[in-house]
Amino acid sequence: MKVGYSERCTICNSKYRADVEKWSAVEGLSIRAITQRLADDYGFVIGPKSVWRHLKNHFNVDAETLSRYSESPDYTPPEPGSEADDQLRQSRNFMDDTAKKRLEDIKKLDEVAEINFNIHKKTGDKIKQLMKLAKGKKSKVTIPRTLVDLHSTSSSEMRQALKAKMDILKVNTPEKDSDVIRTTLVDLIMSLGD
Repeated sequence: MKVGYSERCTICNSKYRADVEKWSAVEGLSIRAITQRLADDYGFVIGPKSVWRHLKNHFNVDAETLSRYSESPDYTPPEPGSEADDQLRQSRNFMDDTAKKRLEDIKKLDEVAEINFNIHKKTGDKIKQLMKLAKGKKSKVTIPRTLVDLHSTSSSEMRQALKAKMDILKVNTPEKDSDVIRTTLVDLIMSLGD
């Protein structure tokens, strides 16, 4: 894994990025110690999850070390044509096929979430419009039950698609769940502007 960047990452876009990475990689500071030092030294307040996410996604020394080790002369691959070499090749093929299948599944789930997000937004807008109309009239304006059901169902379908996506990605802690959901929803909302 190479050094990465994201326009949504607070650390990537701060003037303290180099300090954070140096404190982690060179000085061995914990994530909590890094957040405390940012606050103490610079008055820059940020949550530990943001620092952790940056180090995991954009400056992952462990992943880079493992990658370089497998490419180093100290790493001895199995003898070509040996049973171990065949097993390694089969493992790589299986890994590649599985990753491709999971990516396809994730793309399909993203499409389902986006479709349901759009339905949810449009039905919500229509419900709000009918509610405003009801306030302005003396006569009773009813909101069709099918519209309310569609609004509710689209929300549920969107959550289920995002949950299935998290299961595929092996995201299983509540804070990671919320990050995936938030990121997906932000992406969907941003796509509405396109």
